[in-house]
Amino acid sequence: MEIKYFRLVKTIVEEGSIANASEKLCLSQSALSHQLKELEQQLGFKVFHRTRNKWDLTEEGTELYKLSNSVLENIGNSFKNIEQIQTEKLKLKEDPNSNHVREMATHFNAELDEGNDASTITMDNDKAKGFISSYRIFSGMSVWVYNITFFSDFKVDLELTEDSPYYLSYNVKNHFLHRFGDQDEFTKILQNQNMIVIGAPETSVQIVFPANIELKIAVIILDIKLLGTLDIRNAKRIHSKFGKIFQKIPRQRPYRHLGEIDTETEKYASIVCENNSVELVGGLLTEGAVLNMLASQIKAFSEEVTENQSTLNKSELSKITSLGGYVIDNFEANFTILNLSRHFGISPRKLQTGVKHLYGDSVSRYISNLRMGHAKHLFSTTDLNVSEVRHLVGISSGSYFSKVFKNRYGELPSYYMN
Repeated sequence: MEIKYFRLVKTIVEEGSIANASEKLCLSQSALSHQLKELEQQLGFKVFHRTRNKWDLTEEGTELYKLSNSVLENIGNSFKNIEQIQTEKLKLKEDPNSNHVREMATHFNAELDEGNDASTITMDNDKAKGFISSYRIFSGMSVWVYNITFFSDFKVDLELTEDSPYYLSYNVKNHFLHRFGDQDEFTKILQNQNMIVIGAPETSVQIVFPANIELKIAVIILDIKLLGTLDIRNAKRIHSKFGKIFQKIPRQRPYRHLGEIDTETEKYASIVCENNSVELVGGLLTEGAVLNMLASQIKAFSEEVTENQSTLNKSELSKITSLGGYVIDNFEANFTILNLSRHFGISPRKLQTGVKHLYGDSVSRYISNLRMGHAKHLFSTTDLNVSEVRHLVGISSGSYFSKVFKNRYGELPSYYMN
């Protein structure tokens, strides 16, 4: 039943006459009567008892009027929710020419203070209380500061590019949620936790800053390529240090490293998070704290990477690289950490550490990605239907398969068959 018929019934009842209802709906009286006749023919019952001066609802019409109120109210509420979601989500794109601080100020209708390579948004309204600041330390290095409480979840969708910078975040207080666009679930970034993110072209990052908790977060942004071209002592040191450290990690992109709980970095990040001045002295204070914070993050990351690598020798890493082929050849198997560790002859802990190190995912998510990737390949290269493909990749539940596939690729399996 079309929505126009629900509006028709509701308007006739509430306006009290055909003349008033036709004026309200911008229809002629004959067009309104014609629509009502069509509706009654579709339903197979009379909606109104018609008299010369008055139209009264039949018993069936009374129920239809109640339904019309419910349907139209739900539609209105849904569109309000959609509008609210769109209003609360901020879409950004990595671009040297973009001014993300200004975009945020516009998004929140907030005060913007700019000066001395620094910008600060200050808010005390129904959307948030606190400030968001951005400082350019020197070309190729900047820092974002969140010292704020949002009153509803604030969602950011950041489109990444080929020359994506390195993001090094530290949570001084509370947490936020993070995921890459192709991941099923958000990861909770904890208080006193470092995170390093390197993007890739045609990928995106979604971030959710939860409502009604005080957030203190510092994010250092490094353009490693640009730093390597500058005749600035600190820029050269940072470029050299990162070049050495990142030789030890996978080149697979996008990349995310979640650090251990690190209280050492907090003393520097706290200074960064408390300063919202755009004046010269405030900028110099921030610069010193940011450089110390970065040094602490690099130290923690280097130690964690070295520790993880020392637990796995080349033979064990080689075994783990063959995991993908084994899974694809045995999709019908019931994979568990325990039976996989027995098959490859390494401990469950080393198996999980190795998969995380090589592929940046848990074992279960890595296997799920293999299933979905092979399913997508089969849809593209064969005439198999959804049920056949689902069974070939070892998934028995149709609803679960569709859900995981859509979370992975943004479309239902049927989309790739057309």
